[in-house]
Amino acid sequence: MGGAVNVPGNVTPYAEANIISDPEAADQVFASGLPITLVGLDVTLQTYLLKSKLDDWRATGKESAKFLAEMTDYYMKAYENSHPGLGGCALHDPLAVGVAIDSSFVNTEWMNVKVVTEGEETGRTIGQKDGEPRIRVCTNVESDRFLKHFLERVI
Repeated sequence: MGGAVNVPGNVTPYAEANIISDPEAADQVFASGLPITLVGLDVTLQTYLLKSKLDDWRATGKESAKFLAEMTDYYMKAYENSHPGLGGCALHDPLAVGVAIDSSFVNTEWMNVKVVTEGEETGRTIGQKDGEPRIRVCTNVESDRFLKHFLERVI
């Protein structure tokens, strides 16, 4: 999970948190020729888990569901600071795992992806359709289907 090709970043107007932590390394990985599917904010921000779901989890009476609700509640409180009034959180990493399991959750486009490594836009992921496209960039997600799949497995 990383990057924000067609949407603003979540740390700066340009950069996503994972990419900006080491933009040079991210750029090298994208240029490596390895088979990569980029699951970025473009799709993860479409996978919101509402706070009301946590009450549903607690109501099951399962210890695992209560534990997961507590962990997620902690994450949602942190999310509330950066996204006031949202009432939930995006499932960034769970979607990346979901795509690794079943790539049909997303639509992708082949792109040549580069990372800005200097200046004001450091950490920005730029996807270009010209040149030699090497990376499958996720552009859309069937969020309802993914959420159903995810929730059936964790609770």
